[in-house]
Amino acid sequence: MNIFRRAIKKKSLPSNTNIETFIREQIKAYLISHGHLDHLSGFLLNTPNDKSGKFIIGLNETINIIQKSYFNNLAWTDFGPNGLKVIKR
Repeated sequence: MNIFRRAIKKKSLPSNTNIETFIREQIKAYLISHGHLDHLSGFLLNTPNDKSGKFIIGLNETINIIQKSYFNNLAWTDFGPNGLKVIKR
């Protein structure tokens, strides 16, 4: 969220931007570079709040890590094929 506040402060976004609405309506996909939990924890924790059907984009290895290690219905609900759309490249 801090990055959006900085963008508003630097006038890259209008001062009246509602950050939650912006994320929900303007961000169309998540580009995930790798599957380390220290980089994914915020994404994982906020995913249930985002019901807008965004894509997850990443290398096959990264997507497989996300699906097998996180969105596996064991430790975390499967938001991949059943919720968020997944693109493998």
